[in-house]
Amino acid sequence: VISVSSTDTLIDAINTANTTPDTIQFTANITLNKPLPAITNTYTIDGDDGTAWTLDGASTYRGFIILGSGNGPTIQDLKIQNAKALGGTGGTTSNQEGGAGGGGLGAGGAIYVGDSASVTLSKITYDLNNATGGTGGTLAGALAASGGSGGGGLGGRSEEHTSELQSHSFISYAVFCLKKKK
Repeated sequence: VISVSSTDTLIDAINTANTTPDTIQFTANITLNKPLPAITNTYTIDGDDGTAWTLDGASTYRGFIILGSGNGPTIQDLKIQNAKALGGTGGTTSNQEGGAGGGGLGAGGAIYVGDSASVTLSKITYDLNNATGGTGGTLAGALAASGGSGGGGLGGRSEEHTSELQSHSFISYAVFCLKKKK
């Protein structure tokens, strides 16, 4: 068991468990001050050591990212709040007929699950998580204009949710995004 009580100890624990799977145990509320690495292996993240703990994205950082073929971590007994996924800024062009690029999709504020990965969730509470599309790109030159904004926050909701979800289910893009298996 790897005990975590800060952003840095959580980052270290994820990096360790990605190599050698082990249970990550929250022992305090954690407010992120930098992005977390992707979860790329199968292990458990437990938010309750007798006290129910919270992962707070500080309205700046995404919660968990789960990537990799066949990976199926379990996240349990944890509140994920104020997590934010922000889509990238659209491209810039000087070709006034081609237009500028639209901003990128913001998906999976609390949890993002990539292709061929899965997640099991048990007793998770989501509160005030957000997914926002990136701003549109700009058109340089004499006739400068802006591109469209990204398609972020699809189905996004900011109210509190409590879930006993199992893999491949979702509440909204603002909570988390599951990519469809091909």
